[in-house]
Amino acid sequence: PTRHGGSRQGAASMDLRYLAGIGLDVARPGAVAGAVAGATAAEGSTGELVGRDDRISNSSTLIKQPDFEFSSWLCGLLQDGVIGARFPQLALRVAEVVCDWRGRFPRPTWARLKGDHCSTLVKEAREAIPVIDFVQRRVAELDVRDGPVTLLDLCSGLGFLGMLLVEILPHDRVSSCVLMDQAWPLKGGPALPGAGPGAEGGEPKKSTKNRTKLNWDHVYGIPWPVTLTTRRSDLKLPSTHSQILTKILEPAPGPVFILGIHLCGILSVRAVETFNQGPKCAGLVLKPCCLPSMEYMKSNTRWTLGTHSFSASEVCENTALSQPV
Repeated sequence: PTRHGGSRQGAASMDLRYLAGIGLDVARPGAVAGAVAGATAAEGSTGELVGRDDRISNSSTLIKQPDFEFSSWLCGLLQDGVIGARFPQLALRVAEVVCDWRGRFPRPTWARLKGDHCSTLVKEAREAIPVIDFVQRRVAELDVRDGPVTLLDLCSGLGFLGMLLVEILPHDRVSSCVLMDQAWPLKGGPALPGAGPGAEGGEPKKSTKNRTKLNWDHVYGIPWPVTLTTRRSDLKLPSTHSQILTKILEPAPGPVFILGIHLCGILSVRAVETFNQGPKCAGLVLKPCCLPSMEYMKSNTRWTLGTHSFSASEVCENTALSQPV
C-alpha cells in the first residue's frame, strides 16, 4: 500500500497492518498478529489507536501515529492535484494548522472533529484553501485604518473554514468570525469585544429541538487567536436577514466578508442578498451546492439582486442542474 492511499482503503484508517508496516508495535507483545487476523483499528475518542476485537483487552492500546507520519500523510493529500499546484505554500500552511490542532486539542475533541478517518476534515481543508487565498489577498488590499474585518460563515457546519481563517489571517486584522448554522445550539448572539466565551446574551443555552446536531465544544472550549463564535439562524427566514444586519453587519468595527460554501438551493440567493444589504461588506465568496428547486419556477418567482433581475425558470428549468454537486 502507498502512504497517501493507493490500494489501502481509507488512507487515514491507520489499521494494525499499517502500523506494523511503519515500525510501530502495540503495548502488549503479540497483539498485532492476533488483531490483524480478524480485527480493525481506529483512533478512539482518546486519540489512541485501540483494537476493536474481543481477543484484545482494553489494555492493548496502540501507540498513536507519530506526528511526522501524520504531517507527511496530510501534506500529501492537501498538495495533491490542482489545489496543490495552484496553492502549494497555502496547502502546507493549512496542513501545519491542522497538525497543531491534533497536538493541542483535547483528545475527545480531536477524535470528534476528525470523525470518519479525517476524510471530511481533509475535504473541508482542500475546499477552504482557495477561499483562504482570496480572503488573504482581499484583506491585504484593505486599508488598516478601516478597522479589523469580521468574517461571517453562512451554513458553517462545524466551522472548519472559519477555524482555519482565524488561525491563518493576521490576527490583528480580524475582529471576529461568526459561524452561522441552524444546527448550532441556541445562544444569545455573536460575542462582543470584551465579552466572555459565550456571547452577548450570557451563557449559551442548550436547545431541546431535535434539529440541533452540532457540538460546539471545539469553539468555546478551546482558546482561539481571535473571537470565534456561533449563531443559530435559518438563512431562509426573512427575520434572519434583519438580525444579521442589526447584530453583525452594522456593529462590525470594519469590513465584513460573507462566506457561503456549499449553499443549497435558495440559500445562494440569500447569501447575495446578505452581501448587498451590508454597506461594510467588502468580499463575498459563493460556492453553491445546487440550484433552487422547481417549486420556485412553478410559482413564477423572480429575484432581484442589485441591478440584476431574473426569473426562477432561468435557473430551475434544467432539473439536471438542480441536484447537489
